[in-house]
Amino acid sequence: MNSFRQTHFARRVPFVVPAMLASLIVAGSVNALQADGHSAWVPAKTRVFIVALAEFQNGRLHSFTKSDRLDNRLAEIFEQRGVPASQILLLKDSSATTANIEREFQSFLKKSHPGELLFFLFSSHGGYNAEQNKYSFYTYDGKLPFSWAFDTIEREFQGAHAILSTDCCYSGGIIDLAVKRPTRIGYACLSSTYDHQVARSGWRFIQCLNRGLAGDPVVDLDRDHQITLDELARYTARYMAFAAEGKPCFTTTGSFDPQLRFAESASQKGPRAGELLEAKSGDGWAKAEILESKQDRFKIHFTRDTKTTHDDWVTADSLRPFHFQNQPVGTLVNVQDSNDKWRGAKVVERWESLHRCRFDDETPVPDEWFGPSRLRPSLAGDWTGRFANDLGESNTETVVFRQDQGDTLHGTWSGNVKLSGERIGKEAFFFEARTANRLYRAAGHVADGQLSFDYCAHRTQGEHGNYYGWASYLRDGDVAAVPRNASAEFAGTWAGVYENSRSSSGPESLELKESAGQLRGVWSDVPVTGERLGSTRFYLRGTSGKRAYLVAGWVSHGQLRLDYSATDENDRYFGWSTLQRP
Repeated sequence: MNSFRQTHFARRVPFVVPAMLASLIVAGSVNALQADGHSAWVPAKTRVFIVALAEFQNGRLHSFTKSDRLDNRLAEIFEQRGVPASQILLLKDSSATTANIEREFQSFLKKSHPGELLFFLFSSHGGYNAEQNKYSFYTYDGKLPFSWAFDTIEREFQGAHAILSTDCCYSGGIIDLAVKRPTRIGYACLSSTYDHQVARSGWRFIQCLNRGLAGDPVVDLDRDHQITLDELARYTARYMAFAAEGKPCFTTTGSFDPQLRFAESASQKGPRAGELLEAKSGDGWAKAEILESKQDRFKIHFTRDTKTTHDDWVTADSLRPFHFQNQPVGTLVNVQDSNDKWRGAKVVERWESLHRCRFDDETPVPDEWFGPSRLRPSLAGDWTGRFANDLGESNTETVVFRQDQGDTLHGTWSGNVKLSGERIGKEAFFFEARTANRLYRAAGHVADGQLSFDYCAHRTQGEHGNYYGWASYLRDGDVAAVPRNASAEFAGTWAGVYENSRSSSGPESLELKESAGQLRGVWSDVPVTGERLGSTRFYLRGTSGKRAYLVAGWVSHGQLRLDYSATDENDRYFGWSTLQRP
């Protein structure tokens, strides 16, 4: 049993992956100056007030996982660093009601003295009211405005400096509020997200705080054996962008010193420590961070975890660079909003793996930052390019896509041929089109501002047989040439690892047979049929119970890329995989 005060609620409920709310850090006056003029944290003069919620009254909000929660560990580190146990209070779950939080926080601050450091963590959900421009922390049974924290600190706290650090949806709102406060308090604000961004961080933000506080060498960016608040903020920003698609923000106001020293590095930082990349994980690869290095061996941490259970030593051949697909500024995209709806937008800024986007439609919400999992190239609009087919025909043409709510596509091809289809995953699509004597099926993708697809044209109305074609388009301008790729062999066995929009992944296999362009086989135990669409693409359909799958396949450089949609009544998700021949 830890000696710091703790209240919590232990009822078991089902959990989902969290969009963690809040961590709010508040620091009092720091008056221990170093030779270089910067201040150092004094644990003995620190108060720690932590609020952490993983469940909510009557299930009114999504619950968070408890198995990987790190709020207890944060309190333990403070005590290990020398904060008196009587000055640490942790409220959890059912104890974190609105009334209890307000009462306990006020009482806690009334006991403060000049020169103390106060750390306040609030871990739960966060909200934003666009019409009122107000940000809120969610409690067990209600909510508290961000401004409540500022008001209470300025009224009750005896110190002169405060660090506010929030880990929640819209957590960057503390930055907006802090810079406008006419107050004696000097603030330092560190958030896990932008002021208008949905958080999907799990407990990773608190993981970053724990690392900095404990003196983890990966946080020592300049390798001087000192970890400052500014270094912690910069480390957190890069790690969260990579691991959780968050856009942390940091600022200081008044007399607060951003170079406040929090910890000394526990050991010498290795030459590649802190490098973010991919590491082998089972049959596939997963995002990871190098923690230590010894000659040709590297200790890695998989960023999907917040614990060290799966940390492992690997050799260099188990590591490879990780590349996010970045969209250039000005690119038209689809973004997934807080209601999981895809909306049209345009990229206006890029940072690390993130894109700041401006919505097409009228909305009171300003520009928002989106990570790769919530952003994809837009198909909607007019495209101009060229087609060619194996009949020797080639010419300029247009394709116009319109996208309804969701992933449904419709439009026109070659001027007046009506088409209908759907998005499949992030980049791929499938559509069918008909004329009086042709049935067309096409599959393609959009990448780097260019749209391309392959199609099969079936003769109808008494004609027989089929032929293949291929096409490439740009939004503005003609494609100079439409080279035909060498015909790929689809038949045989393929294996790899899939991922999907539900954050699941696992092994995947595909066995195909081809006869006269028709495909038949088994895709991870699901019987599928389909057909070849030109030289390098195909489509497949299959069902498993009530779930229907539509798969678009594309062979490039000896690898098979699959994108698919899975639809079950009103439920729909998508996935993707890259397969190779065993």
